[in-house]
Amino acid sequence: MMQITILSDIPVSPNYVLGKREEVSVYPHIIRMQHGELMCVYRQGTAKHSMDGVLIAQKSADNGNSWSNQVIIFDGREKSVPESVMTGTHCQLPDGQVIAVFRVVEIDDPDVYVFSEAGRKLRYRLCLVRSDDFGENWSVPETVEIPGKAYSLYTGTRPMVLESNDLLLPMEATGSRGQQLTLSALSSD
Repeated sequence: MMQITILSDIPVSPNYVLGKREEVSVYPHIIRMQHGELMCVYRQGTAKHSMDGVLIAQKSADNGNSWSNQVIIFDGREKSVPESVMTGTHCQLPDGQVIAVFRVVEIDDPDVYVFSEAGRKLRYRLCLVRSDDFGENWSVPETVEIPGKAYSLYTGTRPMVLESNDLLLPMEATGSRGQQLTLSALSSD
């Protein structure tokens, strides 16, 4: 039987310790960066699938025993066309750059549930941001175009850098007839 040791009972996201029930932190992804620090990226909003999601990063220099203050990777709530982060993930490239890939949906009506019939009709896009300073600052989002994409794409698994230095991005998708599927995209840039 595998033994699991709990490193610390202090969570990464500060909402628990601060008693903020109005903040929900979900979909965590952790990587160990080349210089040894851990970086955790997750979605924060007022509910797991709320229309006010932002993408957050926090780092740990002591193997997860303590965590840095939050750094906002993307917050689209105040844009001229507001957007909510639904899911996101990240990885570090061989040159040290950290990238985050995430799905955002336009907020036409903040009360629409994203998986309802109305929610499935909302416009969404996949975004990519870059950090050259280990997650302290992030670039303006680029929209990621996936040729022949399915009806709806979600990033939930960490991208993988292949031996060729190409980036493999695994995704979950909903097909045009409602079927659930997995797919991956390959990028050499």
